Amino acid sequence: MNSIILIIVLALILVYIVSSGIKIYNRLVILNQNVDKNFANIDVLLKQRADEIPELVKIVKSTWNTRKACSPRSPN
Repeated sequence: MNSIILIIVLALILVYIVSSGIKIYNRLVILNQNVDKNFANIDVLLKQRADEIPELVKIVKSTWNTRKACSPRSPN
């Protein structure tokens, strides 16, 4: 009788250890996928900023030309 109870308890402990291992593995896989997704988001943001630089240069040049045209000329 005691040996059957011991076997059942050991089987339950083994099932608990295996299920804990599976849960930890799944959590690590999810975290790894989140890291990849976040790096992809960073790449997209950097690409968007790089694409905005020529437009920003165009706006600054336009503003510079407008201010230069509007400023009073010195008589020198």
